[in-house]
Amino acid sequence: MCARNIGILLSVLLYWGITNLYAADKNRESVPALSHYVVDGKDTLWFLVPIDYTVMGSGKTIEPNIIKAPSVQAFYDSLRAKAYQNFFTRVLHDWIISGPPPTYNDNLNRRAYFRAFEGKTIGSIYFVHLDPFGPDFAYPDRKASTWVGRAANNIHVNTRNSFLYKSLLFKSGDKASSFKFAENERLLREYPFIRDVRIIPVPRVNDPNIVDLTIMTKDVFSFGIEFDNVSAKSMEAKVYNKNAFGIGHELSASLLMNSDKTPATGYEVLYNINNIGGSFTDLSIGIGNNYNREGLGMQLKKDFKTPYTKWAGGVASYFLRNTYRISDDDPILSKNPMNFGFQEYWIGRSFPLCKNKGEETPHLILSSLFQFKHFSKRPEDTDQMAYYYSNSLAFFEGISYSKWNHKQANLIYGFGRTEDIPTGMLVEGVAGIDRNEFMKRGYGHIALSGGSFLSPRMNYLYTSVSFGGFFNKCHFQQGMFDLSAEYFSRLFYLDRFKARQFFSLYYTAGIHRFDPEGLFVKDDRGIRNFSSLDAIGSQRITFKSETVIFHDKDILNFRFASFYFSDFSLLGNSGAPLNDQKLYAGIGTGIRIRNESLVFRTIELAVEYFPSHPTGMSGFGFSIKGELRPVFKNFAGRKPIPLIFK
Repeated sequence: MCARNIGILLSVLLYWGITNLYAADKNRESVPALSHYVVDGKDTLWFLVPIDYTVMGSGKTIEPNIIKAPSVQAFYDSLRAKAYQNFFTRVLHDWIISGPPPTYNDNLNRRAYFRAFEGKTIGSIYFVHLDPFGPDFAYPDRKASTWVGRAANNIHVNTRNSFLYKSLLFKSGDKASSFKFAENERLLREYPFIRDVRIIPVPRVNDPNIVDLTIMTKDVFSFGIEFDNVSAKSMEAKVYNKNAFGIGHELSASLLMNSDKTPATGYEVLYNINNIGGSFTDLSIGIGNNYNREGLGMQLKKDFKTPYTKWAGGVASYFLRNTYRISDDDPILSKNPMNFGFQEYWIGRSFPLCKNKGEETPHLILSSLFQFKHFSKRPEDTDQMAYYYSNSLAFFEGISYSKWNHKQANLIYGFGRTEDIPTGMLVEGVAGIDRNEFMKRGYGHIALSGGSFLSPRMNYLYTSVSFGGFFNKCHFQQGMFDLSAEYFSRLFYLDRFKARQFFSLYYTAGIHRFDPEGLFVKDDRGIRNFSSLDAIGSQRITFKSETVIFHDKDILNFRFASFYFSDFSLLGNSGAPLNDQKLYAGIGTGIRIRNESLVFRTIELAVEYFPSHPTGMSGFGFSIKGELRPVFKNFAGRKPIPLIFK
């Protein structure tokens, strides 16, 4: 037994060395882990799918006949089987060997892959489902290597063909469009329960002008559980399923407990239906009763998801009691509870400004929004904030110029999954009227944003600028000016590790804001993990830098990324010179852990040092939290709402 373990260990160490030599080749071009390879500049499928070429059907499920992977994979599979015979060698294997070195690419360029099939007629459409644990697009026949993975695969219900079929932008008989194919892959990846998707066109043998489509999807394990605010006196626990029954329905239930609050125990339940009837309209219904709030709400919405979307809009209605915020993104936290009802209705129409330009087509978007707020119980705050908590009717009109597209890459915010980075621009103007119990005032703002890759090497820059506010007779109030820039570098090497550099710059200034309204250092545009609420002002400049290093090795499919950051914020009063602003800073390091096959949040562990901080806050910090994957800012049209000061 001992000799066998030693032999396995030596084999593991030998191939670990080979793996490291492979990773150290900095000049080697990275090949995307796709389901095809390229020969003489032409795309060739890596595996073959048996298709009944005589049937023009759709929505069928088939099992792929996969051409076996290179023999090196057989070695890894054999080594894994032997290593998993006892605990010690299993842990050693998972840490040192994770299969062939993962391959990543800064530009997957799915549109280029699809161009070979442009204009051909779509024949049959088939679906192939990969289990959450084990297989991937490079090795679709790989099985889960642990009993936990196999058990999870058995519990999991894959996304049903009916949901996938109604989420397509095309159907049998349509002409193949490289842009629609790439957009459809992106749309499916946006669902939280789908890790990745590949659309694979296969020309028919007896008629090359007809292509049958195989759509391969890989789900994430849709069950999840989260804990938050855990202490001796409080706890928040949530269980959820992001894809109940495999039909795109999301269900979550939360239990909130705090012995210092009333009620000490409470709950929240949320049910969401994605893509009702293939219209890309989503419905959310929620109900809750806890120490934060009590009430129920409903939202029906359809966004401008693609350049093909002509109509968008939504309806929202909720009634809350004993709540301290008007909405989840409201920057104002009241000291006293309130009861109120809120209703919102909006509609938008997109008009292409030219024809047959594919993704380059700019659009003109017109939109209208109506809001209604009614308070049955108001917080006892300052007199000025009575305007903020007043019964009101508001109407806003928007006009936008939108032009957008997406490119694919990975290892940006994710740990290997395909990520869709928006490029393009959005110019938006909004004007409206807010009529409340105390006054009637106008509103207006203009906002510009854009994003692009600065070079073929995939260095990316996003910028935005906005200015607006309310007009009460001749007085400008609750105004703001906001400027932001976000950059991430191409994927580069640090020794044998892959890394990216991130920079962000934010400037926000409030103009004649109400007294309780302010900017904090502790939010997303300030210093991370800064806990004090005493640092508040009406003007803030923040610079953030972060270096992220991605590790190739994994443990039980959990991948790791270490990060090193430094954040600096100048905070003070609007219009004051920089030397009168208070400087706050935070520097630190940490590690992020994520299994892309799970729906759980990314686990982040970090240690921080704050050279300058308010009294009552420690200069050192240690945090463990679940982090949502950041979302890229897009350039689609949106509902015309006032700028949010935060």
